Amino acid sequence: MIPLYDVLSAMELLVPASMQGAFIPPGDTWDGYSALVKLIQRECDDILIVDPYLSSDIYLYFAPHSAAKKGIRCLCQKKNQTFAGLQASAAKWASDPISEQHPVEVRFAAEKLLHDRLIIIDGKESWIVTQSIKDIAKRSPASVTRTEPELAQMKSNYYETVWASATPLV
Repeated sequence: MIPLYDVLSAMELLVPASMQGAFIPPGDTWDGYSALVKLIQRECDDILIVDPYLSSDIYLYFAPHSAAKKGIRCLCQKKNQTFAGLQASAAKWASDPISEQHPVEVRFAAEKLLHDRLIIIDGKESWIVTQSIKDIAKRSPASVTRTEPELAQMKSNYYETVWASATPLV
């Protein structure tokens, strides 16, 4: 499979930077992390992360890198296995001065409203992440792909509606 991964990586480099996604081979969690951080570091007003299985990793590994002026909004499902960690991390984050430069807000969507894993930038640009942020490329290949503008707008509209009715973490 390594030759196939090499060809895929070479082809991705030929795509304009604004359109580049990433293919991440299984076990290559560093490249998975790097691909997500590149998106979060983009200068913008707002980032909406949709991930049903969001964990406290959002605070530890991603939020400090955010360049979004209004911060990161995260939409997830309330899962027993991640709730306590998210709650503790949110409280710790809010008490630290870093939260002033890198605000993070987490909300829980109602059951069965989330399936996608997305990063939506300024409500106009949508990136599909094929695995949960906390597990990207741990056991199987993953990818980060930019959607077409029309699809991005539809996804943004839908998830903004879900966000408006979601329950805040704190």
